[in-house]
Amino acid sequence: IDNDHNRVSPPQMRPSALAILLSLPLTDAATLSPAKRFIATNRFRVRNAPGFEQRWANRKSRLATLDGFRYFTLLRRRTEPPEFFKDSPCDPNAPDYVSCTLWADENAYSAWRKGDAFKEAHGGKGGISAFASMLKTALFLLKGKPSPALYEGATVTAGEPSPSGAKAIGGWRQDVSADGKSLLDSECFAVMNRWPVVEGMAAEFEAAMDPDLGAAVSTPEGLKVRTLMRRKGLDADDGFTHNSLSIWESEEAFSRWRASLPRADAIRKMMDSGVITGPPSTLFFDGMLCLESEQGP
Repeated sequence: IDNDHNRVSPPQMRPSALAILLSLPLTDAATLSPAKRFIATNRFRVRNAPGFEQRWANRKSRLATLDGFRYFTLLRRRTEPPEFFKDSPCDPNAPDYVSCTLWADENAYSAWRKGDAFKEAHGGKGGISAFASMLKTALFLLKGKPSPALYEGATVTAGEPSPSGAKAIGGWRQDVSADGKSLLDSECFAVMNRWPVVEGMAAEFEAAMDPDLGAAVSTPEGLKVRTLMRRKGLDADDGFTHNSLSIWESEEAFSRWRASLPRADAIRKMMDSGVITGPPSTLFFDGMLCLESEQGP
């Protein structure tokens, strides 16, 4: 779902879950959707973007070898939206970068968070000197502290697994050259819709956003993964308890999908029904350092 102009689906296309949603009443839902993934993110404002990316590219990590790991990408926010969203308002408080890791479940995330792999990736195995070096570098690269946010994946739609995980020698990308002067090349395109869900209406919102509602819908061409992310405990420091994140092979793949479905009516229906207070706030990203498990996201 996107805050976009209404378009008519081509007649040869199978009816989508979104079209089915428009024909159904929004009714009270008893519970929130069960978590299908656990998503750990960290939001960054940076002083030195190439240096920040170099720090990530050259870090010591064995992320892709860990039990329960599914997908990782470092997202760099586009300061200018794509042409089709050129009139969208710019959020001055939006992060410059978001690190995004998908885990099979919260137990897998917790095992990583408490284990040696986390300490190694964050400079903790080298004692005081390693920690001091990491802190000095962070102060030079960042504007303020990182801001973590944890989510449950209420819905997940994944494309076919790609060979990107095979590039992970020892669990991390060793094929990316970062000189600290130039930005890394984009490896994917991501869209994040941050939804203003009315308090007490989270279950109804999730039911309306479920891509499996009423029928089996084929995965769009070029989609890597799409998930409706619910803040853990519905505790949101930015006011958005739900984000829908979709990651695509390219901006062109997203544009083709976007042109194929009507979305404005679904958003208006949720607004009129008191599920959301307005359209979503949309952010666009280029993704780098993509990692994927053998099972895919």
